[in-house]
Amino acid sequence: MVHKIVSPLIGVLFVQMFFFVTSVNAFSPDDLARLNLTKSCPYCNLSYARLAEADLSDANLKGAALDHATLAEADLTHADLSETTLSEANLENANLMDANLANAHLSGANFSGANLFHATLTNANLSGTVWIDGKKCKKGSIGKCDQ
Repeated sequence: MVHKIVSPLIGVLFVQMFFFVTSVNAFSPDDLARLNLTKSCPYCNLSYARLAEADLSDANLKGAALDHATLAEADLTHADLSETTLSEANLENANLMDANLANAHLSGANFSGANLFHATLTNANLSGTVWIDGKKCKKGSIGKCDQ
């Protein structure tokens, strides 16, 4: 009798826990709306946001959480991405020319299809950035991660 009650209860608790964890990690719709309207959303939660092909040139995203975000083919030229977390983000073919990535976290980010040491990161500030392999870029790294 107890087994017949406990089994469904465990299933319900598991489903509720899954939805709670998913909602905690999701981006804030208000933050996404603010970014779309103003190109400025410092310290926002944009984790898991879909920003593929977005024009985010000159955007202020300082300190924003962009973990697991999709930024494939996004234009991030001159964007302030300092102190952002971009762990596991999809940056395939994104343009980060002249972007400020100082002290950002790029561990596990996907740059496939991009030539990291040419146009994609030309003049990008990578000083103190945690690179895709988890190693920290030296202070003064510009355009490439000197380790």
